[in-house]
Amino acid sequence: MPDDVNLWTSMTKFIEKPVILDTSESISKIVFESLQEANINYTILSENLEDWIEKDKREVIAELNASANKTTTDFEKYYPYETILKILDSIRVQHPKLAKLYSIGETLESRTIPLLILDNEFKSNSKNNNKSAVIFECGIHAREWISPAACLWFINAFITTKQGMSVLEKFRLHFVPVLNPDGYAYTWNVNRLWRKNRAFTDNKKCVGVDLNRNFDVDFCKTGASKNACDQDYCGQYAFSERETQSMRDHIFHTLRTRKIEMYFAIHSFSQLWMFPFGFTYALPNRLDQYEMYSQIAIQTIYNTSRQIYNYGSTINVMSYKVSGASDDWMQFNNFSKFNFALELRDKGNYGFLLPSKFIKPTAEEIWNAINAVLIECKL
Repeated sequence: MPDDVNLWTSMTKFIEKPVILDTSESISKIVFESLQEANINYTILSENLEDWIEKDKREVIAELNASANKTTTDFEKYYPYETILKILDSIRVQHPKLAKLYSIGETLESRTIPLLILDNEFKSNSKNNNKSAVIFECGIHAREWISPAACLWFINAFITTKQGMSVLEKFRLHFVPVLNPDGYAYTWNVNRLWRKNRAFTDNKKCVGVDLNRNFDVDFCKTGASKNACDQDYCGQYAFSERETQSMRDHIFHTLRTRKIEMYFAIHSFSQLWMFPFGFTYALPNRLDQYEMYSQIAIQTIYNTSRQIYNYGSTINVMSYKVSGASDDWMQFNNFSKFNFALELRDKGNYGFLLPSKFIKPTAEEIWNAINAVLIECKL
């Protein structure tokens, strides 16, 4: 792929899912001619990507300014990293019997990686709490803003609804709303479409590691790049990055005191509900249950919003291999009983630039699906 062509999505087996890319003006004519020669239909979403990004940014800032004096958090907006930390701390203060806030590590640029744990037994100070944990990993890819936004929405829903509280009777919920704080901050301040973290590499011209290629499972063998300039650069070695080290250590720390029932890696976009594996066509243990939970999830999503999500193992859904992914690492090592990677809305009209008006419907359909799965789960 030429350096002037940047893929937002790759091909999958689902015909209705488009492949989205951006290209520099200098070679756009060549790209269009190549598509036409191959009889590939295409639609131009934007003639000027920079204008689209700037318009999107102005709208986000205007929304934040409009709600600046509100005393309650609007969970239907995108927030910068510093504000997310304040929101999490506010939840801790307002719900001391349900929520505890921690840090699982610090990034290269000295940003904390927050962890919010929800459990209705905090209020009783129970020392015999042996509930299984459910872990939500959000914001591993910087440009996928809907991921942290959805996770904040989930947190609020779990502590303010009867349905959410019933889940807290059964599980202890761990939320890492922004696993990639440096990259996320960079998308707000410099490059909206940045994907990786901001680590230094051997190539002085290129920065960042794809954190979802940095876990120690089939590391950098297939479906990842050893070129530091590529979007899916795997890093010098598995767990080379502070962010993935922090997530690994948190998993190990959790397993010392309780089992992990489920792990949800929240991504965007494409509307997919996936389970392991991404690096091999081998299917996971408990396949029947994976299939059942996935079918429950996508049916619940459809019942909620009439949105269609496709499901299956990552390699079968994506039609290409992915190595070093967090959910595969969890599954391969049996750290969690069930592991899912979700690609949220949309299917390509907005992609990573999903407007804030879609936060609520997106988060709501996924929250309903996750709840349906957790309620069905037999411990």
